[in-house]
Amino acid sequence: MIDVRNGIEYVRERMNVERPLITQVFWTNGKHLFVRSLEQVINASKMGQLGIGMILDLYLQRIDWDKEGIAARLYPVRATSHEPRKIVIDPKISFGRPVLSGTGIPASVLYHRKRLGESEDDISKDYGIDKLAVEEAISYYKAA
Repeated sequence: MIDVRNGIEYVRERMNVERPLITQVFWTNGKHLFVRSLEQVINASKMGQLGIGMILDLYLQRIDWDKEGIAARLYPVRATSHEPRKIVIDPKISFGRPVLSGTGIPASVLYHRKRLGESEDDISKDYGIDKLAVEEAISYYKAA
């Protein structure tokens, strides 16, 4: 909470905004508050430290927000991903465990089937899903 208070106070004083929570859009990485000003990403919790906007944007694009502005689901960033949103973490699906997007199939199930000797082709046929999706889920679970 200290970082949140510091961030709000920074925006109030340095950006000359009387009511920052009403007039500004904030993002968070779970610890710090970020705000945009003049096309720059500013870490308000760190008293104006500049953030790397392109990297922050990459992560923020992978979050779906609900109508109240709360993060609803996350599509983890994967350097080796064939498709940008194959794996999703959603607290309303499978208790927030990583699943294949649009299916609800836990990545762990696909990983363990592969680990027990089944081929990606057989697994994809069993679930009626693309082989690349199976490979992505297995790769994600193995890396996590």
